[in-house]
Amino acid sequence: MALANYDTTTVGFSFETMTQALMAIAGPDPANPTGLIGEVADGLNSIMTTLQNLALSWVGTAASDADSFNDSWNSAMTELFGTSADPGQGAFPRMVAGLVSAFNNYTGVEMAAISTLSAFSSTSGGSGSGSTAQSVTNTSGATQTTAIQVTFS
Repeated sequence: MALANYDTTTVGFSFETMTQALMAIAGPDPANPTGLIGEVADGLNSIMTTLQNLALSWVGTAASDADSFNDSWNSAMTELFGTSADPGQGAFPRMVAGLVSAFNNYTGVEMAAISTLSAFSSTSGGSGSGSTAQSVTNTSGATQTTAIQVTFS
């Protein structure tokens, strides 16, 4: 069985990209989304206001159809945005909360990695850049070369 070459794998994370995406979607205050989600909400509210104003001119069957449509529309908007009493029940607020949670998780992991690697660099006497290769023999007797490369800026 061939041993895996873990030296070819790279995982990247950009605080700037994640922050820009979160700001574009939710705005500066995720508890009160004003970004793209806020724009969608404003557009939908404008449509709903227009439809409610039209309902005044409908009579008979058209009026009951309009009421039925408005009820369906209100239900859909509640599913998307929640209610004013409990906005957290809506799909969009839950999505924003998930993005904020993911951002916080990635940030915490990244900060822990930086802290750990900085401490490792300072105790090992290394400069924090460059590459070191070391042969390691595992329990099956096979020898594998590993390399750890860390660059601090």
